[in-house]
Order: sequence, then structure tokens, then C-alpha cells
Amino acid sequence: MKTRSKHACLGGLVLAVVLAGSSPASARFTPYDVDLGLTLAFGRSSAGSIFGLGLRGGVFVLPGVETGISSFYQTGSGAPDLAQLSGLLRLVLLPDRALTPFAMGTAGRLFTEGADAWIFSAGGGLIQLLSERLALEIALFRRWYLYPEETLTDWSGNGGLLVLF
Repeated sequence: MKTRSKHACLGGLVLAVVLAGSSPASARFTPYDVDLGLTLAFGRSSAGSIFGLGLRGGVFVLPGVETGISSFYQTGSGAPDLAQLSGLLRLVLLPDRALTPFAMGTAGRLFTEGADAWIFSAGGGLIQLLSERLALEIALFRRWYLYPEETLTDWSGNGGLLVLF
């Protein structure tokens, strides 16, 4: 089977709930801390306006290293609906600061109306702790799609996706 790739940029806001151990302020992003997130994305593509909603969950396995699962659903005017299910790896840098940078990568499956694909993404952003158990994330990601070539006939005019905050 021949394949063909496409790429896009995606940005969004994530409201994350960090379920930490007995002392959350000093134990942020440490092993066995659980991270749950809700993602909201808005923007435009060549086809029109886009809205996205996602859920994420993960567990820190080493200090600052999280593994987990991410799901995302996107719909919009003139664009096909799509759903994504991916595994994720997130590295939280400088975890002892209130404004914390992070890098994240995902790999998984993209389900669309007749043209399923593999999807890979890489990016990063900032985590702002709002309280001991609540954080706001702002992120920008680059996505790569790998489609079977014979399913791309309806996608040839799509130049990618850019989601703005």
C-alpha cells in the first residue's frame, strides 16, 4: 500500500487537573501523580471555521516524565469531522516553577469520513499552575498525517490546519 503524508499546525488551550500525592505543592510532576486534561481548540482551515474538544489522561512515571492517552474530536464548517486516539509522552521542564515549559509528542490513529490515517504530533507550551490541583496549559503542535494514497482524492485541495487562540 502506498502512503502519502500531510501536515498541519494546531494550537489550543488545555485545562488540566493534577491529582498529586499528599503534598501537591512539593510533589508536582513526580512519579505516580495523575494528570487529567480537557482540551478546547478553535480556529480556521482552508475549508472554514474549526472547533475541537479533547480529553487527556496520564501518569508521571519519572520526575517530569508523563505517559498517557489523548483523544480529540474536531468538527467545522466545510471540513470533515475527525476523531483521534493517541498515546502520548510529555516532558515537563523546570517543574518547580509556577510557569513551567513542557514538550510533548503523540502517535496514534486518526479516524475521518472514509480516509483513516496514522497521526504523529510534536510540540510544546507552558503550564500555569492556578492552584495546587488545577493548571492551565497553552500549547502549539505540529501534526503529520500518513494517509493511504488512494484515499486522498477528496483532500488534495486542503492546505492544512492552523488553529488560533
